[in-house]
Order: sequence, then C-alpha cells, then structure tokens
Amino acid sequence: MMLNLLHHSTIVVSDLEGSLRFYRDILGLKIVVDQEMQGHEINKILGMDDVRLRVVLLQIGEQETGLIGLLCFNGQKKQQMIGQPPEPFHHALVLTTDDIDGVYNRLRDAGENPISEPVTVAIGGVGSVKIFTCRDPNGVLVEFDQFVT
Repeated sequence: MMLNLLHHSTIVVSDLEGSLRFYRDILGLKIVVDQEMQGHEINKILGMDDVRLRVVLLQIGEQETGLIGLLCFNGQKKQQMIGQPPEPFHHALVLTTDDIDGVYNRLRDAGENPISEPVTVAIGGVGSVKIFTCRDPNGVLVEFDQFVT
C-alpha cells in the first residue's frame, strides 16, 4: 500500500459562517465544494445515526490538493461532535505566502488578533523563514510562512 498525497485536511467547526469569513473573506481561499450531506452512506462512514452535516472545501491558490475542509454538524449531533476547544498547539495549519506582511496586515485590519508580528527564524536545511501565527475562529493555530533568502 502506498499513500500518494494529502488531498485535504478537515476542521470540525461550530460556526461555519465565522470560519468562512476567516478563510474565504480575509485570507482569500476559494470554495470548491459546499455541500450538505446526510443519509445512509454518511452514517456508515462516521459510524453514527442520523448525521446531517455541511462540508466546505477551500482551495489555496491554484493547487488541487492540500485543501482545507470545514465540517459543521447540524442538529442534535452538533454538540456531541464539536467537543471541547483544542488545547494550545494540539494541531496547526501551516500556510505559505510570498507576502507575509500583507497577510499579517489584512488579518489585523479585519479585526483578527495575530499572536505576533512576523519574525524571521533560521531553520536548518531550509534557510530563513519569516513566520507569524494566529488562531482561527475555532481556536486552531494557523501559521503563516514566507521563505526568505
């Protein structure tokens, strides 16, 4: 068995519209799938009964893989599936850009609170990377990287 690539990574969200504001409206990701799902197949995949959900897949640039999925459960299952907010640094999304200062300013101007301003760090084997982080509306740590020479 060989794995080929990471198609997408999905975040279970409680506020889909807030998440879309962050990823689509502020960061400029493009929606490629927006679908409500329910029925026997979804119940079987998740091992649950009476599941109703909405899934949105967001594309970064022109790439067809490495998508970000937002999954929101509807109805009674929503509270069971959301659970507690993630612990700090439990997981993170890392996105690259060629304009880290522009991304930082765009988030700040939209009322988001980045954890720090961009900082340049030397990383062995990679070179220097300008990095800053913030949290999305679900508490997920989002890291933005710009490789510099």
